[in-house]
Amino acid sequence: MVTTKKFGRVTAMLLALVMLLTLVPFQSFAAGVPAAADLTLKDGVTVALSSDMTEDQVEKALFDALVENPEGANYQDYEWEYECEGKLTPGLTWGNKGWGFVDGFNSKHLLSTYVHPALKDNQDDTWPVRLVQRDGDTIVSQSNEVTITKFLHSQL
Repeated sequence: MVTTKKFGRVTAMLLALVMLLTLVPFQSFAAGVPAAADLTLKDGVTVALSSDMTEDQVEKALFDALVENPEGANYQDYEWEYECEGKLTPGLTWGNKGWGFVDGFNSKHLLSTYVHPALKDNQDDTWPVRLVQRDGDTIVSQSNEVTITKFLHSQL
């Protein structure tokens, strides 16, 4: 009977501990990874991107070209976003400017859905970009915005 009571108390303590630990917000990225806000980005850099690049190649190219202090940071721990105008149909832009993933995103305004192409597929121009870290859909750290000049890879 004494063993049963001790077992019950130990079990109750373990369950309480598990419940408590599930309430504690854990950071999803490893300790020692610099926060995106702590990385310094170069402004006004020209980056060569082409439509046949993968999302991973685009993110590495941006990281290598823009991050001044990459010590201890891995490009795969971050995501890049850029700001662009959404399009209702190819070639038809209606001023729905928004931030989203460099591999393309959709946005909604009123009853319309706007398509924002991937940065690599968008026209050669200057684009605002930023580096972010997320925990699910929530941004937990974000760098300052900088402007890049995007050129088709074969033009450089």
